[in-house]
Amino acid sequence: MIDLRAARNDPEPVRAALARRGAGEAFDELLAADERWRVFVPQVDELRSRQKLDGKPTPEQLEQLRRTKDELKAAEDQLAAAEAARDAALAKVPNVPHETAADGFRDEDAIVVREWGERRTGEALPEHLMRRFTARFGGQVYDGIGSAEMFHIYCSNRPGDVKPGSLGRVVTGYELKILAEDAEGPGAPEMAPGDIGVLWVKGDSVAHGYFGDRDKSWKTFHGHWCRTGDLFSIDAQGYLYFQGRADDLFKVGGIFVAPREVEDCLLGHPAVSMVAVIPAEDQGLVKPKAVIVLRPEARTQDRASLASELKVHVQSRLSKHKYPRWIVFVDDLPKNDRGKVDKKLLKSRETS
Repeated sequence: MIDLRAARNDPEPVRAALARRGAGEAFDELLAADERWRVFVPQVDELRSRQKLDGKPTPEQLEQLRRTKDELKAAEDQLAAAEAARDAALAKVPNVPHETAADGFRDEDAIVVREWGERRTGEALPEHLMRRFTARFGGQVYDGIGSAEMFHIYCSNRPGDVKPGSLGRVVTGYELKILAEDAEGPGAPEMAPGDIGVLWVKGDSVAHGYFGDRDKSWKTFHGHWCRTGDLFSIDAQGYLYFQGRADDLFKVGGIFVAPREVEDCLLGHPAVSMVAVIPAEDQGLVKPKAVIVLRPEARTQDRASLASELKVHVQSRLSKHKYPRWIVFVDDLPKNDRGKVDKKLLKSRETS
């Protein structure tokens, strides 16, 4: 979210930060809408104050009052339109916890964050990153998840009920189930608490289907239920945990590896800012490979020693088959048009 008071006074650091996320134009829209909004607020306040008359009004005062009411109605309409435009522009500006907390964001750029926290969707927020973010800026982050198929956030942390690392609990009006990957419908037996499976969501906001794709629609939508295709687990208290997309999984030595688990482990190391784990081949055998962006203070370290240290970090915390056999250090990770790490591009580079 944007602290507009600070951004008005010195917009360039915020514009530069958001431009790196492809949101420079959205920020300019936001400032323009905010400027219109600030123009109309005092106009409305002044017109409202002019409606107060002392004693018995004269005909001239009554006529002036009528004109004032007409002007007030027009000003209120313009204020509402400006406020709507400002909110719409604000929604276009992406949240930037990764860059602010993990990428050495300059202190003067920290004005891009409201200290009361934010809700985000579209990409899971690792617990280590969330803790770094809140340690630096304070407040709380209400991590939640929604989808285009459900047209709403259906599970979220909320004020007074935040569990770091989780996506919170189900939102009123929705129902969640974790089912086996081969479940053919929502009536299949649910997985036990803590077990990983595919998330199914039920709610009145569910879409009817995908335009022009009946086969995918039949696989995804089952009446009020939507099969998300994402892997999750739910604990005994009802908190939801993202485990990755089913199509992200790959086998190492015949055992599935969830890249998200390895990525979260690596993000727990103080040298790691961002990471993507993808499958790579070694003489026909698939093994994990980690593509890593270092934090600024770690970029002068010896890369070979640091790579060995990171491998040991994972080996000491996860099953041995999960540790990355290769570690590649890069300046940045490629992003798609939604600001998420583009793993498809990374995988295509690996195989090309």
